[in-house]
Amino acid sequence: MQFIGGLEAYEEAGGQVQRELFDERNAGYAMDVAMVEKLVAEKLETAAATVRAEGWKWVECSATALPVIMR
Repeated sequence: MQFIGGLEAYEEAGGQVQRELFDERNAGYAMDVAMVEKLVAEKLETAAATVRAEGWKWVECSATALPVIMR
């Protein structure tokens, strides 16, 4: 969630948040996994576009793998 900008960014995109009545932090839980995955993919693609603009020949985005940078 931190990668995509937190629950605030998720909610701004239309995501539903489940909050507990007595949670002092009022944090909550994202209810739409598909939306979280979509937001992560968009954020990764934005980062990939920046790298491509630097002249890298091959850039691949994956939310399941650790980033590996090779030149």
